[in-house]
Amino acid sequence: MVRFGARLALALVACLAVLNVVGAEDAGQLPPGPETPLRPSADPALLIGIYKMRQDGVVDGDTFRVEGRKKSLRLLSIDTEEMPRPQSMKPALQKLMREEFDAYRTRMAKGRIRPAKYPTPMGEAATRWAIKRLPPRTKVRLERDHAGQGTGTYGRTLCLAWIYPESGAAPWLYNVEVVRAGLSPYTVKYGRSQRFDAAFRAAQAEARAARRGIWNPETRHYPDYEDRLAWWKRRARSLKTIEILRKNNADLVVLGGRTAIQTLTKKLAGGPGPTVQACGLVAESDDRAFQIHERGATVKVGGRYAIDIEIVGQKLAKSLGPKGRLFGYHVLAEGPLDREGSPIRLRDGRTIRSLRIVVTRSEQLRLVHELPATDK
Repeated sequence: MVRFGARLALALVACLAVLNVVGAEDAGQLPPGPETPLRPSADPALLIGIYKMRQDGVVDGDTFRVEGRKKSLRLLSIDTEEMPRPQSMKPALQKLMREEFDAYRTRMAKGRIRPAKYPTPMGEAATRWAIKRLPPRTKVRLERDHAGQGTGTYGRTLCLAWIYPESGAAPWLYNVEVVRAGLSPYTVKYGRSQRFDAAFRAAQAEARAARRGIWNPETRHYPDYEDRLAWWKRRARSLKTIEILRKNNADLVVLGGRTAIQTLTKKLAGGPGPTVQACGLVAESDDRAFQIHERGATVKVGGRYAIDIEIVGQKLAKSLGPKGRLFGYHVLAEGPLDREGSPIRLRDGRTIRSLRIVVTRSEQLRLVHELPATDK
């Protein structure tokens, strides 16, 4: 009887875990639809193509695969929680997530300056929600949010996904409806939607009011959405400000790609130590992006194609604030450029020095979201 009772208790725990996930999954029914139905664009510049979902099309709640495209797609303006995958999670960590979720969240967020991403039951719920609504061979129309939009991290196409029901009913916009279902916030970390900002705002407000999914305190999800939204809002402001700065200053270099590095390298060809203006992101996921040393501090800006911002003097480095103030935000730097940055080891074994901007005064390094966003 004792052994049977133990098995029954374990079964009840498992059932409760499943109910918790299923409750999140069923938070939103489709198509709930906005009062004014959204429609695909008639602009050919916004059309990426019309495809069918692959047999293994749903990677997770915000990433799809379709027939005819080698790489997966990254859906714009959403960020569902991470999908727990046995092959990438140690059994002990999986058990902690299932059985002691509060302790699991504390462990996964430990030492992180900005809100962390990690697998959760809500991430599993978002994936199951997508699989249920997007079976293989479902017709999907992919569109850009604005003309000229390309790929994001890992070369994935950034897109809006219109889903065509088998019934022949009007297509619905997956990106907005997953927000309405409470399985993702409206994610403005990489900028606001140019076409559907109002629809995303309304969908999120509806989900929050109805306490669906991530907005339900009874479900197992990230505990810090208010912090995430505040952080993303500042990031969106930064991106808007950078647009204005670029419009008003043709010499501003926006870091983050090979083109920016090539532009700065050409500036060096004109003579030693030219003064430049550059802005870019201090990656929140790279602990080495801010290093204090005896000479001051070194900040890596621009992600994969980063340059160094060398802050001269410990007093100045401390006056600019703790490193947590910079992580996850865009900075604007102005100063002389040289090739004396951190060493970079090339594939052929050679070592070169990265590009560097030297900062000796506090006004030479500023957070972009704190700058006045004005067209004047």
